[in-house]
Amino acid sequence: MGSELCIRDSNYDVQNDDISLTWLSRENKTYSLFFTQDLLSFDADIYDSIPAGAGETTTFTFPNPIPNTRKIFFKVYENEG
Repeated sequence: MGSELCIRDSNYDVQNDDISLTWLSRENKTYSLFFTQDLLSFDADIYDSIPAGAGETTTFTFPNPIPNTRKIFFKVYENEG
């Protein structure tokens, strides 16, 4: 797994139960997104090949992986290679 990145912005769409996350990124790179509810183990992945967005940030929108939860935590990693 590559280096962990800082999520810069998040948004939750209550109506569609979608989450959007934005982080700093680099062109021609891909990213992996993981989640947890307990901050102990980030072993559940959302997607492991998110392409970098145009410019210096990437925003990725996805369905809430645990509907009706009151808290969820995310980590983004830049894939190696």
